[in-house]
Amino acid sequence: RGKYGKEPARYVIAPIVEGKNLPIKRLQEWLVTCRKMRKELVIAVVDRRNEVVYYKARLVDLRNV
Repeated sequence: RGKYGKEPARYVIAPIVEGKNLPIKRLQEWLVTCRKMRKELVIAVVDRRNEVVYYKARLVDLRNV
């Protein structure tokens, strides 16, 4: 995150529930939106015990690899 009151946040948090389907298209939309906002996407997966695991996600262009 940025410095409180001085810098904008660096991350966008996307909460999802463990075991629920997340279409790849929706994930791609989130990633494109975050890229336009110059933010990093963090997926927060909430399990059945209400514990949260965080994952960073980003787009990768494999065409020029």
